[in-house]
Amino acid sequence: CLPYLKDRAENFTDTISRNSPNGLIVLNEKLEVQQINKAALKILNIRLASDILGDQVVRVLDPADFLQ
Repeated sequence: CLPYLKDRAENFTDTISRNSPNGLIVLNEKLEVQQINKAALKILNIRLASDILGDQVVRVLDPADFLQ
């Protein structure tokens, strides 16, 4: 059933994001931070995800690469 598969895919993605040693930041089309993993928090020296969620990525990164 499609809802079950969608839920499984989202859980799998969350697991990968949470456990990746790579810094991952998910942005929306307005370049606002929607998700950030622990590795990215450490790399960017951000204490809590809530400190950046919903804010513009320009607070922590140069957005030029994202705009291209």
